[in-house]
Amino acid sequence: MAILPEGVYLEIQSDSTEMIYSTMNEVSLSLTLDPGTTNTVTREYLFRMEDRILEALPEGSYESIMVEVGSSNTGSITINLPDITEQEVSASEIENILRQFLYLEPEATWTIGSGRGFGGSSIDVAIHSENSDLAMQAANDIVAIL
Repeated sequence: MAILPEGVYLEIQSDSTEMIYSTMNEVSLSLTLDPGTTNTVTREYLFRMEDRILEALPEGSYESIMVEVGSSNTGSITINLPDITEQEVSASEIENILRQFLYLEPEATWTIGSGRGFGGSSIDVAIHSENSDLAMQAANDIVAIL
């Protein structure tokens, strides 16, 4: 854990008292089909999308892909990415690659998103110091930790 240099202090504000730090980097796709769609049909949509993903993503850009069928008409695909320090393709680049597939089947509603860092709430960090070099050093140390 980093210790702040003398004369530097942090001000941390959150809109929630409960924050969970997640080290997992991921891109997720959520599927919604018409009510009454069977699990079998939902599974077919999910695995077709998984095939497209496997074909489109560069080798080494992900660690694993998990397909999950929810209720009969919903499901999701989660693409787990390498640690941010080892990523050759960023989460936003992966999202951009996958956007072309979201509207191929008009009856399917796909949403896409990515996440890392603190989940569940936003957090603001302010670094205060009269020494700008020390403040910058502290900021870089914090970013390295996150």
